[in-house]
Amino acid sequence: MTQDRLSRLLPVARAKYEAEFASVRALLQAEAHCRAQLARLDALAQEARDQARAPGVMQLLGADVLFERNIARSRSILNSDLARILARKETAMVKVRKAFGRKNAIEVTSARMAEEEARSRADRQRDAALAPWLDGSGGPKDGPP
Repeated sequence: MTQDRLSRLLPVARAKYEAEFASVRALLQAEAHCRAQLARLDALAQEARDQARAPGVMQLLGADVLFERNIARSRSILNSDLARILARKETAMVKVRKAFGRKNAIEVTSARMAEEEARSRADRQRDAALAPWLDGSGGPKDGPP
């Protein structure tokens, strides 16, 4: 693979990686939102349990049982949503890792090829500069007498 081809592939690989990472970023935000809702729901349930220790109007009307049922149903829905988000995130992470691997391989290969080219150019320049002394003529012809 030539340096020219690698230099054309690199922006494509970077764009693909950025696109895949953006999809994971959206899933991370959705996961954080879902976890925050679960935490809020847990806090509400704990507050209701703390208030239910003393008999009150909610218990007399049976609203505490309905409230607990509503909490359980909401928790179930949120946990289901979270599981779905986590599954999508895992699939997206596989794509991100693959895109990162390609991008990184192209960057490393391009850097190595550039180093090799620079080393080769330096060797050619050194050989060209030393050629008059190495060919047995004793140095450059236009030097001092």
